[in-house]
Amino acid sequence: MSTSARANSSTKQRRAKGVRDGAYTRERILDEATRLIAERGFRNTTMKSVAASVGVTEPAVYRHFDGKEELLVAVFAEAVSRVLRPVARDTSGPAIEGIGRQLTLLMSPDQSTLRRLIAEMYAAALVEPKVAILAKEFIDNASSLLISELGRAIEEGDAAPDLNLTFARASLHIFMTGLAHHETLANDLIGDKAWADFIDKGLRKFLAG
Repeated sequence: MSTSARANSSTKQRRAKGVRDGAYTRERILDEATRLIAERGFRNTTMKSVAASVGVTEPAVYRHFDGKEELLVAVFAEAVSRVLRPVARDTSGPAIEGIGRQLTLLMSPDQSTLRRLIAEMYAAALVEPKVAILAKEFIDNASSLLISELGRAIEEGDAAPDLNLTFARASLHIFMTGLAHHETLANDLIGDKAWADFIDKGLRKFLAG
């Protein structure tokens, strides 16, 4: 191999390593930002505190995210995806089971971080324009999915034929939003099987009219 070819190969390897290192650093920033926001709230999470937690300089964080608002959007976008996934991932089974999976996720003992992030997203949406856009997209997407699944539930006989889809969707969405505050409102019921069964039965009775 010529000297020029070896130099080119070495340059490509360094660039590839740089890309891998950059992707790894970005992932660590997101992980630590997620943890800090869940523990301290979005107001008390700064670019400086994220940098310190990751073990990098503050300018290094800014190389991956233009500012705190962009970082918040990235963190909340992943949380939004996790909430929508249980319904969107599988439409082959009964619709009522997809809705139930979404409720189960938000009630799960190991999802306290997710619940806190959703609650923080709604709070941040009041003061951060880009987060407000993400929150609206989340509400619109969640509403569309719920309307679709409620329509399927009617077709499958698990919901009353005259079910008011608008009211049913709004009721479920408000209840799900309330679950984001589960630790505050009913911490002792998190992980309680009787509580989970009560919600499941309540969902079926609610849809059946």
